[in-house]
Amino acid sequence: MIAPRRSKCLAESRPRSGPSSPITSTRAGTRPASTAPSAAAERSAAFRAEFDAGLDDDLNTAAALAAVFNFLRSINAAIDDGSLDAAGAREARAALAGADRVLGVLPSGPDVLSAEIEAKIAARNAARGRRDFAESDRIRDELAKDGIVLEDTPGGTRWKKVST
Repeated sequence: MIAPRRSKCLAESRPRSGPSSPITSTRAGTRPASTAPSAAAERSAAFRAEFDAGLDDDLNTAAALAAVFNFLRSINAAIDDGSLDAAGAREARAALAGADRVLGVLPSGPDVLSAEIEAKIAARNAARGRRDFAESDRIRDELAKDGIVLEDTPGGTRWKKVST
């Protein structure tokens, strides 16, 4: 049996340095990285291994996509339970970017709100703080017409764009 070869594209999708690198840059120079990987690094490494295994299995894109969705599910759970910090989010984003360089399925640009929509969200939060729920609901409906759906959580208001 011939061992499967990784495509050049897949090999290039790996970051050359990062959390898996033995050296971490600091202002004064370099220092050895911690020997204990973070939960985010372990999660990302497991995702990359599962993703690679799918592609190495006769380019099994169904298995590779399943790895993506399993990874996203674990990231969403980490967000919900508050265990995903900024470094973990960067690690997850880098892992997904590597998979996207192979699959090309993620949107190309980040979701950025216009200043006007950000102001509406802030005004709605202020109205909620004043317990002016009629105004809060009016602003929510106005944002929904613009394709912005709001979700109120104990940690604050989250938003997402939906197609209108």
